[in-house]
Amino acid sequence: MIFRNIYRFTFRIFIIVLVFVSAQVLVFGAIHSMTAADNALKAGNYAEAIAQYSKIESSGYSSTPMYLNMAIANKNLGNHAETIVYLQKALKISPGNTVANTMYHQILNENPEIEAKPNSLLVSNLWQNLAGTFLPKTWMWLSIFLLIVGGILIIINYPIFNPRSKYLMSCIALLFVLTTTLGLYRNQQLFNNKIIVITAPQTLLKVGPDTDSPDLEELTPGSVVYFNRKIQGWWRVKTSFGDEGWIMATQGIRI
Repeated sequence: MIFRNIYRFTFRIFIIVLVFVSAQVLVFGAIHSMTAADNALKAGNYAEAIAQYSKIESSGYSSTPMYLNMAIANKNLGNHAETIVYLQKALKISPGNTVANTMYHQILNENPEIEAKPNSLLVSNLWQNLAGTFLPKTWMWLSIFLLIVGGILIIINYPIFNPRSKYLMSCIALLFVLTTTLGLYRNQQLFNNKIIVITAPQTLLKVGPDTDSPDLEELTPGSVVYFNRKIQGWWRVKTSFGDEGWIMATQGIRI
């Protein structure tokens, strides 16, 4: 029995050490790759920088600064569609990022044939920027905290609720609803984003999901369309002008 407990304890320690060492190796590798990518970008080796950043992204890492650097590298290589892809990825994480927004509108001004993402109303922009302040988990924890505080106030004041306690509980209830709604919206922003950037040249918007289907219009690389549904390698999308049709899934990148 004693030897069995010692074995279990030793095995657990071994697993903990193995996980710790593996994490350190991954972190060191990511830092090394990021440094190499940043140095390549500074040296003007844009293709090498993109390759290094893409390797980091494929490992599951994402951040606004990295996507901005990828956008800058692609812009310097004249890859407008790919530049817009990474600007949209940066804006998905940080909707109010002024650098990404400025770069995006600069590309649109230089390339008027690209269909732009429609401008949102001021209220919609404020809501998006507010939701983008935190990740969904943070909004969730704020909601839980407010729920706990509200519960404590109810327990303390029950059964007599004076005007001040009623006011506080009303404010907490409103904040709880607000944080919960923001968390759900933020989750939608990050994990169910409908934006697609056209990357393939001569992308034709089709009436149906078939190469023999009639053409509706040609979409310029870099244009933003919106995902509706998919079927057998085809995406049904809606353009910024409200036209709906089908494109091949290989002709764009979903953000």
